[in-house]
Amino acid sequence: MSDSEIQAGVGGVDLEDGEKKLSKKELGKLARKQKKAEKKHQYQKYWYDKMSTPESLPSAAGSVDSAQEAPNKLLKSKRFLRLAVAGCSHGEMDQIYETLTQWERQSGKKFDLLICTGDFQAIRNYGDLHYMKSPDKYKNLMTFYKYYNGGFIRSSVKMMHRSLLRVPGNWLLKQSRNLNLQEHHGLSLLDRQKIQVPPCGVANSAEEAYQQAKNIGGKDYVVKAQVLAGGRGKGKFDSGLEGGVQIVFTPEEARDKAKMMIGAKLFTKQTGNNGILCEKVLICKRLFTRREYYFSITLDRNTNGPILIGSSKGGVNIEEVAATDPGAITTTPINFETGVTPEIAKNVADRMGFKDDCRDQAADTIQKLYNLFINSDATLIEINPMAEDVNGDVYCMDCKFVLDSNADFRQKDLFALKDTKQEDELELRAAKYNLNYIRLDGNIGCMVNGAGLAMATMDIIKLHGGEPANFLDVGGGATVQQVTEAFKIITADEKKVHAILVNIFGGIMRCDVIAQGIINAVNELDLKIPIVVRLQGTQVDDAKALIANSKMRILACDNLDEAAKMVVKLSSIIQLAKLANVDVKFELSI
Repeated sequence: MSDSEIQAGVGGVDLEDGEKKLSKKELGKLARKQKKAEKKHQYQKYWYDKMSTPESLPSAAGSVDSAQEAPNKLLKSKRFLRLAVAGCSHGEMDQIYETLTQWERQSGKKFDLLICTGDFQAIRNYGDLHYMKSPDKYKNLMTFYKYYNGGFIRSSVKMMHRSLLRVPGNWLLKQSRNLNLQEHHGLSLLDRQKIQVPPCGVANSAEEAYQQAKNIGGKDYVVKAQVLAGGRGKGKFDSGLEGGVQIVFTPEEARDKAKMMIGAKLFTKQTGNNGILCEKVLICKRLFTRREYYFSITLDRNTNGPILIGSSKGGVNIEEVAATDPGAITTTPINFETGVTPEIAKNVADRMGFKDDCRDQAADTIQKLYNLFINSDATLIEINPMAEDVNGDVYCMDCKFVLDSNADFRQKDLFALKDTKQEDELELRAAKYNLNYIRLDGNIGCMVNGAGLAMATMDIIKLHGGEPANFLDVGGGATVQQVTEAFKIITADEKKVHAILVNIFGGIMRCDVIAQGIINAVNELDLKIPIVVRLQGTQVDDAKALIANSKMRILACDNLDEAAKMVVKLSSIIQLAKLANVDVKFELSI
């Protein structure tokens, strides 16, 4: 660019008469900036044009050799990829992904070209790009750009291509409050919808198990412990039996296994140290499967609707599949108005890997499962595995069924199936007072307002070497009575809880209400264990005055980090004293 061109105007800046002229150095800098912006614009426009036109993309049957070549200059400055493409199916987006990664390899750069796949719409939340950290590298950085009503992603050089889980975010998350049905209830609901399930029957005793096996007929059976916990197959009973899912070959064996299950506690990764009492077993006819698949329907916050999740890898932990082979998982967001049409169901079945006649059976099953999901106000229906047997028939071999608790007023028949015996007594008690409580294995009680702050509080306790005894969120509108009940729940096992940390950030929640609840609880329960209170926000001065005037030995701390350190040290002192079989009396300044 010549000096005259620079003086004439650069980067859209025209110099008028009487206006102060920029120096040559400043104009040169402005020119370089404009040139760089134009180059970026051209590159973005290139990808937008190419990836917004599915017809111009390589076909699913085509190879990279026959596909269009990407300009080398663009690959050298590669940074942006289109995230959402209106009208592109999973298969088309997968093909785009494969082709672009091949281009990336050919250009000699690192294989870090990333793209999100899915049944995309014109407007899509950036949260659809959900990634998980690889075990060896934790520094994953993403920067999002918006261009022509679409999102582009710039991936940092440190990002690992294996770290991207190409499914919408939050699809594995569950509601904090819901109704989990026992497996036999779920299979019964499926059977009513004319969905094929293995012949089965529930038994409350060993003799009933024997009779159910006789009624089913055949020679091979599966005995399943009916507990509301995952990981049954790898669990262990306190009776000595290994595994909550047993294969047997005679009704007599079914009786023997049931005898060791019923009345015994099953311990799995999800039950914790307390285990869950097994009161029933399910006797199923053993089917010999040729292929096993995974299928589930749940709710996705990003698309504000149901989402179908399928995989050709069934019968195993789906989280492990997501971590090791994310490409094996397929997702399909569903529009509430249109629902699952026969075309959508067949497409999902095809992408899951069903072949020939089984594809139609699987599609029919998927449609029926979706209708059941909607009509029952479910938040999750999980079939693992959905299987094809040796005769070519499609069966739902297992069923996890979760209902939205807010639907109890119109799903009374389903909520009548609730098994409260297998739910934690303290969690049931907390639910009566609209408190979100989960029992944990530590010794530091926690009372917090807000789930996010509660998680952060537990994290900082663990950071300083402590172990939370519970998760307890009192919410944003708790009353004095609720706070008092929360303390009663936390201290229900006083031998276990050595200290309590109260962490309240008062927005909607008033700190003085929390303080009054604490005072009431301490007076009513005559608590001897130390309490550390960190209050900030609405009415915090009134709250501190209430605590000070109460003359109680409550340690107040404004800094969360210091409060966490304090409660961890106090719990350690209590624990050491208990081990030494001595009493400890605290005199804490207010």
